[in-house]
Amino acid sequence: MGVFGGYAYLNVSVYRVFAVRTPGLTPELMDQTLFGTQPVPPYEARPGDESPEHTARIQETVQWIMTTDDLPELIDDQRRVEDLIASRPDLSSMSERELVESNRALIRGHLRHLFSQHPFMTTCATVPVGAITNICTELGDPTLAMRLVGGIGGVDSAAPSWALWDLSRQVARSPELSAAFDAGVPGVYDRIEPKFRQRFDEFLEEFGSRGPNEWEVRSPTWGTDPELALVAIDRMRHTPDGAAPQRHFDEMVAERERLTAHIAEQLAGNPEVQGQFLAAVRAACLFLAARERTKTTVIKFAHEARLRANELGRRMVAAGHFERVEDFGMVCDQEWDDLLDDPGTSGTVTVP
Repeated sequence: MGVFGGYAYLNVSVYRVFAVRTPGLTPELMDQTLFGTQPVPPYEARPGDESPEHTARIQETVQWIMTTDDLPELIDDQRRVEDLIASRPDLSSMSERELVESNRALIRGHLRHLFSQHPFMTTCATVPVGAITNICTELGDPTLAMRLVGGIGGVDSAAPSWALWDLSRQVARSPELSAAFDAGVPGVYDRIEPKFRQRFDEFLEEFGSRGPNEWEVRSPTWGTDPELALVAIDRMRHTPDGAAPQRHFDEMVAERERLTAHIAEQLAGNPEVQGQFLAAVRAACLFLAARERTKTTVIKFAHEARLRANELGRRMVAAGHFERVEDFGMVCDQEWDDLLDDPGTSGTVTVP
């Protein structure tokens, strides 16, 4: 996997080879699962793509995917990150070198394990989704597959949007808060009433790791730039109550349940395929939710590194060594020691 400019680039060939070696999957189905309608180069078979040895191992994993009922290890990872957040030291009292070493300890101690869970769960989710797509295609309507996995993701993926929506409703129903936002988002935090400010602060404490391009530590989030969240609230407050994300989510869940029952009834004459379909729907619910859970866990972890890096960046700006706080991202890990030993001769970090 490559990471450029804060974006993670999947190796399409790896996923296609996985599809070739997995019974019931094809490279085309894998492309549809991962990329939807986004155009990608067509698959070209190469020697070695097919491998009976790997197919046998994949079949064992597929059997586990289609039969497991729970993924308790993901809860353990969540608790691990929550413990890290709860034990966060006072960053303002740490020296620059302590901040660097603290971040190194975080990354080296936890990142590989936590991040590896996400692509693994994402890949696992392609198995039941692929099975559902195959069955729906055989029934004559492959578009049913996406409706059958709607409303999946659980609280982990939905909670930030729901929380933003709730805050926007409070603003929409309050003449005082509406007037504060009408005057413009810049400076609105200082103009809003203390009670709402407290609720907003609690929101930031819970969801401060979220924001645009939240995987990338250099990118601002709601926690490091609260105005991003205030802008979202300002836009949402003009939206009618009927557009509540909870309502849309509930509608997708109801549609999924209705379609599942309908297709299961259609397959009643073929108990084996019916059983495969129901198992695939159950597994899709489990692993698509797992995908969102692992993403949330990694993003919360990354925010701990972001907070330390931002503290470093602010100090380097104050000392005249950086032009912007986020210029910490232009320094490689191995360069920090020399920079801290003699920042004057290391030169300033500038971005064109």
